[in-house]
Amino acid sequence: MFCKSFCILLPLFAVLLCSCSGSSENRVSVHDSQGTTKISEVDLGHGKLVYEKNCKVCHQDKGQGISGYYPPVVNTKRTKGDKGYLIKVLLNGLSGPIKVEGEDYNGVMASYKNLSNGDIASVLNYIRSMSGGEFEPVAPGDVEVLR
Repeated sequence: MFCKSFCILLPLFAVLLCSCSGSSENRVSVHDSQGTTKISEVDLGHGKLVYEKNCKVCHQDKGQGISGYYPPVVNTKRTKGDKGYLIKVLLNGLSGPIKVEGEDYNGVMASYKNLSNGDIASVLNYIRSMSGGEFEPVAPGDVEVLR
């Protein structure tokens, strides 16, 4: 009896799991050189974990930063701009005066070159997705080239 019920329910459960694979609203539209691609919620979820562990304490939960101390990482030209610049900041750190969206900052950001290429790509895609809209994705290979 158990085996018969189990054999019937297991395939039904598998079909149910496959049909619940996440809605399109949990995906972010991004550009790549071949056209529009999708980065899954899972990819952004890993980036969020890396962000929470390494970036959140300074740049805050929603990436808004702390005025005068830590610049925002959302809705800025730098975040939406050249991905090479962002990769270099994570690999090399940043210190000295910087102006972000009209506000002056003069602090130190540590290097995160200890993170893997995949972690750096994931966190940058997560940060870029926080601003909404479309963006060019960062791939682990992009990080490797600049490392």
